[in-house]
Amino acid sequence: SDLVLGVFGFFLLSGYNEVLRRHMHWEKSPDTHNDLVSGAMLRNGFEQFFSYIHFCDNSKLDEHDKFSKIRPFISMLNSRFLLHTLHQQFHSTNESLVPYLGRHGCKQFIRGKPIRFGFKICVGTLRLGYAVWISPYQGKIDDLQNTE
Repeated sequence: SDLVLGVFGFFLLSGYNEVLRRHMHWEKSPDTHNDLVSGAMLRNGFEQFFSYIHFCDNSKLDEHDKFSKIRPFISMLNSRFLLHTLHQQFHSTNESLVPYLGRHGCKQFIRGKPIRFGFKICVGTLRLGYAVWISPYQGKIDDLQNTE
């Protein structure tokens, strides 16, 4: 329970305090060390948490869905967003780019943007920015696959 709260806090903090690799928060270097992170959890416990976390059964993955490993998590988020959404007349749809420098078939490159590499996510929001739904972009989809 404390580890889960620590990991959640780590994600919130990592949006404001960016480093190249997540283990750098525990280094002794003054430009990367973070007392909040290193005081809340040990690096090995944090890494162990990530090695065991799964959102679906790997034997039942949809081969056409490039996000099938986290699709149950995305579906759960969307259902929670809708459950707590305020009813408003006007909604907005936009694209957002989540920074990602690793390897993945859905990673996008957009020249001339502050965030050039990452995952493109379509987001439906309310007037004040509350997310109603999210849908990660998987690239061009062949129409013949969708007619089955």
